[in-house]
Amino acid sequence: MNRRILACSFIAVLLLSSCNKNQTLRSDISDFIASFSIRKSIDTYLESGYIRTDESIEDKGTILATETFNFNVKDPDNMTYDFHYVEKLNDVITNEKTEQILKVGESYFYYLNDDDPIQISEESVKNDYIKKFFYKSSIDESYYKGMYAGDMLISVIYDIQDCVTIDMENKLLVYSKPRDLKDSDLDFEQILKVNELGMTVSDDTIIYGPNSTQTTHIEVYNNI
Repeated sequence: MNRRILACSFIAVLLLSSCNKNQTLRSDISDFIASFSIRKSIDTYLESGYIRTDESIEDKGTILATETFNFNVKDPDNMTYDFHYVEKLNDVITNEKTEQILKVGESYFYYLNDDDPIQISEESVKNDYIKKFFYKSSIDESYYKGMYAGDMLISVIYDIQDCVTIDMENKLLVYSKPRDLKDSDLDFEQILKVNELGMTVSDDTIIYGPNSTQTTHIEVYNNI
């Protein structure tokens, strides 16, 4: 059986040519994914963000990258956005990026590292920055490459259902693929947890390569 790697980390997405819908989908899964909705997710996640860490152990040493994303749109007239990325090789910073959007008076300003701020529109704040939390690409009203994992899961759910459990107590869909399940050329293990809206709660992925091992952890928060 072929599967996709469901990493929201996007470091390893093994694409399938199609999803085998000749199978019967388990009723607990079909009931759970029926509530997945990008629109409800956007309406619910108003003060939210994530922290992501990527650690790669290679011949030259350990590369550690940390990424944080935070935004607040509870007050639609005073939105905020913060993004910070730092990469280290053997504890020495090799790359760093900081973005921030603040409203000053009646205008929004975008700050990049120590550069002078640039005035941007309210629509740009929403569509060019905050939207990236939920998705970065869309095809035929399906949304991918963000913390909204619902459409990605639906597209492959028939092929991965043997690795899926539904945690009714915590209202989670859990995709757990052990390393010893060899169903592709890629050597990996993963645990992805998604809530009833289709939003990622956490994602832990380890990819084993011939010359390196890469570990990714993503944790998402939402302040109600």
